[in-house]
Amino acid sequence: IWGASFGVVSLSSYDVAIHIGLGVYDKLDGMLLEDGAVNLRRKADAQGTKPPSDLIDKAKPAGSHLRDEQMTKNVKSMNNAHFGSFTVKSIGARDDNAYLCNEVHYRALQALRHSRESKKSRLRAAYFLHIPYAGDGANGYEILGKAVASVILQLCRKETVPRDGDSKTQ
Repeated sequence: IWGASFGVVSLSSYDVAIHIGLGVYDKLDGMLLEDGAVNLRRKADAQGTKPPSDLIDKAKPAGSHLRDEQMTKNVKSMNNAHFGSFTVKSIGARDDNAYLCNEVHYRALQALRHSRESKKSRLRAAYFLHIPYAGDGANGYEILGKAVASVILQLCRKETVPRDGDSKTQ
């Protein structure tokens, strides 16, 4: 639902935000880790509602990309990583992906940027992981769940940018 993620949860209370969405439709053994987000919203949501505007951030140009240097480094370091039978690919923000997942990630990257400027926020990292449908069979969801959990653990271990006075975490 357009706008559902905005203002519901304060990301400033967390060290790492990892959003997950269905987004790999052509295979059952791949995951996509987003590198940035694009300032666009397109298509109707699951309720058939069109976005309130084509822009997430009206102060920025249409189609402009929001990236974070440290997140880009972390995402690219995960490219072609294997977790069980799954392979993670890093993928840049795309205009043709200007849907709900992109909006959620754009807003998380905005929160990360704000966190870097504020001493009141804990947020150090923001990621978006697209997952496939679970494979067939009795344990398809268990296999997918274990792989996703492994990716999440790896992302949480990635070096994040410390705030002045903080000890560096890994």
